[in-house]
Amino acid sequence: MGRVLYLVPILVIGDLAMMHSMMKAAWATPPGTADIAYVLVLLPPAITRMLFFIPWFNSFSRNLNGSFFAVEAVLLLLLIDDKRKGKIRAPYGIALALFAIVHLTMFVVGPSAGWHTLVNRLVGL
Repeated sequence: MGRVLYLVPILVIGDLAMMHSMMKAAWATPPGTADIAYVLVLLPPAITRMLFFIPWFNSFSRNLNGSFFAVEAVLLLLLIDDKRKGKIRAPYGIALALFAIVHLTMFVVGPSAGWHTLVNRLVGL
C-alpha cells in the first residue's frame, strides 16, 4: 500500500498541470465545447456498471464495449451537429479518435507481456 502512495503526488501534479494548461488555453475553445468532451471521459465506467441491469449485457467485456459504443455515438452525433451548423470543432474529433484508439486496443493490450511489465513496475515503486 505504501508504494502505491507514491503515485498520488504524480496524479495531483498531473491534474494541476492539466488544469493550468486548460485555463491558459480557455480562450482558444468555444464555451461548452471542450467541457462536453471532458465529461464524456467519465461516462464509460458509469455506463459499464449501468448496463449490468440489462439482461443481454451479461459480461464485463460486453458492457465495456457497449459503454464505449455509446460514448462514440454521442461524439459522432456532436460532430454531425457541428457539421450541420457549419463548423466542426476540434475537441469532439480528438476525443472520438482517442476513444476509438482505446476501444480498439483495450482487449489487446491487457493480456500483453509489455503491459504486465509496465504495471508491475508501477506497482513496485
